[in-house]
Formats: sequence, C-alpha cells, structure tokens
Amino acid sequence: MTQEELEYIQTVCRAWLKQPDTSQESRLVVPQGDSLSRAVELEVKALLTFDDVLIKSAADAETGANYTRMLSQPNGPDEFFDTPFEMITVPAPPPAPTPLRATQKRHQEAMARNTASKNDNSSAVDSLPRFELWCDEGSVADDDSLPKYLIYSGPELLGHSLLERVHSARERSGRFCPGDNYFNYVDIFAALPDAENEFFEAAVKTAEGLVDNEVQQASSRFSELAAKIAALDLYVQSEGGERMAVSEVRLEDLSRKYDDQAERWLYITLAGQTTVAEDRNGVDHD
Repeated sequence: MTQEELEYIQTVCRAWLKQPDTSQESRLVVPQGDSLSRAVELEVKALLTFDDVLIKSAADAETGANYTRMLSQPNGPDEFFDTPFEMITVPAPPPAPTPLRATQKRHQEAMARNTASKNDNSSAVDSLPRFELWCDEGSVADDDSLPKYLIYSGPELLGHSLLERVHSARERSGRFCPGDNYFNYVDIFAALPDAENEFFEAAVKTAEGLVDNEVQQASSRFSELAAKIAALDLYVQSEGGERMAVSEVRLEDLSRKYDDQAERWLYITLAGQTTVAEDRNGVDHD
C-alpha cells in the first residue's frame, strides 16, 4: 500500500464513520480502481470509555490495521485520528492492562457530592451523620460509637478513618482524617487519581493503536506513583493496637481537585473471611 492509497482509504473511512447508521456490525468494501491497487474490506471496532466517549475505528477486515478513529464526545465535536503510514506496515503493540473501573466510579461520586454541596451547602451538611462532619484542616468530629482505624507507613502514623461505609463483608471505606506526618506524602496521594485516569485513557488508546508520547508519559507517571505508594508499605491498625489483615489499602486525596478538604478517602479490602465480631466494628450495611 502506498501513501496515496492510505490517504484515499482514510478519506473514505472518515465519511463512513460519520454516518449515523455505521455501527460495530457495519462492513464496507472499497473497490479496486484508479485509487486502489486492491479492494479493501472495512469493518468497525467500537469502544465506549468510562466518561462516555465513543471511539469508532475503521479497520481492515483482512489485516486488522486501523486506518482512522473517530472520537465522539457527549458535548463536543467529533475528532478524527488517522494512523500514520509507518504504523500501518508494523504490528500494533499489545494492549496495556486495564485498571479497575471502580476508581473512576469513586471519582464520579466525589464530583457529584461536591456539586451537591456547592448547590446547597447547608442542607447537605445537615443531612450528614455526625461522624462525617469535617472541621478546620480536615479534622473529623468523631462519632464515639464508631472505632478509629489508624493508617501507618512503617512506624509513621499518617492519620485515621472511621471506615464508616461497609460495602460488603470485606470492603469498607470512609473519610480520611490526616495527621501531621501525612503531609510529607500528600503530593503522592493527590497526584494518584488523575494519574490513574490518564493511565486508563492511555490503555484505551494503546489498545486502539494510538501510541504517542502522551500515552507513554501517562503510563510512566502512573507506574512511578504506584511504586512510591508501594514503598510506603501502608497498613491499618485498630485502636487497640491490632494490625488488620488486608489485601488492599488505598488512600485517595481529591481535596485539591474539588477544593474540598473533606474529599480524602480510605479504602480497604480485608484479607480472607471476616468474623462476626469484625463485621460489628463497622456500621449497618446499606
């Protein structure tokens, strides 16, 4: 295939993808002629991202090569990304692993809470339980009926959470109240949510063959942050000094992103099976 042939196919692909009836089941044959030395059969590959961006790709049904991609945003114009000639003739890189979508859901929930708070701050605060009321500098007015869970990095106490939200017998979350030591590492936890979002988007682009410097930088940035967090060796301890058996400890700091000191969260997954006594340390399941 020549550069001129590729440009002709991409012109046909862009017009085809813009048609409203073009879907993942659609096929189109571009016949051999003056502009093509062989007939090309096109197929559509479609992907809907977590933020409702639809990616439709026009690919060669025989070789699998993606000629062009159309990104359709809910409130924006369609954008096209043509594959360079050099990438048509080389194998596409393997797709990157896809991060868990639970993170994206938590970010959307945080944005909804922040919007609701700005629209009606007084009613939102009045409706919160006492253990979710936050004071200056992010300190929490604790409910005495709920135990504190202390978060450590090695010997350093970073803060505590009530883990007031019980999602299942093993999964809990709650607002995080930072201590002085936490602010030695706040930049790491504040950068993590956006870095993970960017890594997720990079994984989608990589799977679609859209590899560029931004994709590589997003993957490297997330890997560096993940390594720094792993090095902190986070663990959770009860008020009585007993270290909890957990398979995951995750701190997310969205306070800068949403300009809200209450948007710091701790998520844990307990290892193995929980006992009835352990489950009673939480709150009633919603």
